[in-house]
Amino acid sequence: MEPINSTELIRELKQTSSALLKKEVSTISGFSKIELRAIVQQTILVSLSMNSGEINDVNRAFYLTRIAVMVQHFVHSLAGIMVSTIEKLWSTLIQVLWSAISKATEVPLEKFKTY
Repeated sequence: MEPINSTELIRELKQTSSALLKKEVSTISGFSKIELRAIVQQTILVSLSMNSGEINDVNRAFYLTRIAVMVQHFVHSLAGIMVSTIEKLWSTLIQVLWSAISKATEVPLEKFKTY
């Protein structure tokens, strides 16, 4: 049995967290770029249509609402991705800590559930 080295454990937690978050940030960034591009394109189309008179006082609210709904869906999807990322991070950190305890005590904690 070897006692837990706090400096080494902190380093491992940081490295594990950083690796996971870099991967997730890449996913979020790609998703954001695609979605924001679509929102901007729709915004440009609406502004051009308003300038040409195709969108007028009668139907303007409909098109503006469509853009607002796109943004709302984007934000809700982004929130879901972030919640998922936080849950993955929590699980990953628990695994590192359980592993450290197992090594220090020679008690296999892999059998324990982490909620």
